[in-house]
Amino acid sequence: MSEWVKVLPYIISAMGGLIGAIKWLYGALQKERDLYRKDADQKEKAIVDKNKTIAKQELKIAELTAKVHEQQWLIDQYVKKFPNKENNYETKY
Repeated sequence: MSEWVKVLPYIISAMGGLIGAIKWLYGALQKERDLYRKDADQKEKAIVDKNKTIAKQELKIAELTAKVHEQQWLIDQYVKKFPNKENNYETKY
């Protein structure tokens, strides 16, 4: 029994050191997790912003394509109305 009393402070200090190490490790892991979350949130925001930009550009492309088709239709109508060599694109190109 007296041997346990002599060893008890060493056991308590070792357990205290172990608990301190576990707390330190847990705190470090939490900081790293928070850093990765912050980085992931920033990247997610950048992706969302780029997707919005892409959607706007796709809308512009669709509008311009519609304008091109409309202008081509107008040109075709003009060529049908006035068929001569000057307005005939097939003979020009």
